[in-house]
Amino acid sequence: MNAIIFGASGMVGIEVLSQLLEDGRFEKVVSIARTALDIESPKLVQIRHENFLNYEAIESVLLEADICFYCIGVYQTRVSKDEFWEVTVDYIKALVSKVRLVNKNLVFCLFSAQGASTEEKSMFQFGNAKGRAENYLLQSDIRKIYIFRPGFISPGQKRSIGGLALKFYQAISLLSR
Repeated sequence: MNAIIFGASGMVGIEVLSQLLEDGRFEKVVSIARTALDIESPKLVQIRHENFLNYEAIESVLLEADICFYCIGVYQTRVSKDEFWEVTVDYIKALVSKVRLVNKNLVFCLFSAQGASTEEKSMFQFGNAKGRAENYLLQSDIRKIYIFRPGFISPGQKRSIGGLALKFYQAISLLSR
């Protein structure tokens, strides 16, 4: 199989990428990102992509892929409200719109979050944004969709967080042992 991954440099994406590279069922893994990863593998193809609101440049990659892992995310406290909604909702909306045109048979795996509100009635911005992104994907005609809503993720290989958030994750990790 051929896999495509968005967000491979983040806390979730780096772990998904690691699993894909170790899994013998995958011949090729394509990482779509703004910057190159410091990882080498004969299976890994890295494509620099700047505009996550436009996927014309990678249409052929979407066509060739069997499965897509969408791991792009941003902490709402690290960006403006407008940028948070753009990254969380508009990026996936643009990707789903392109996938619907070129490869409806693509298995689409979205890493969302516990607390996502498909009714968009959460008290929290992230819950409403994640719910809206899920709704858009679910309303598409992509045939196979999986949505993962982890309640907690312990930073693994790459700790892309810092400060108080990192200390929180470290404390929770100790408690869960």
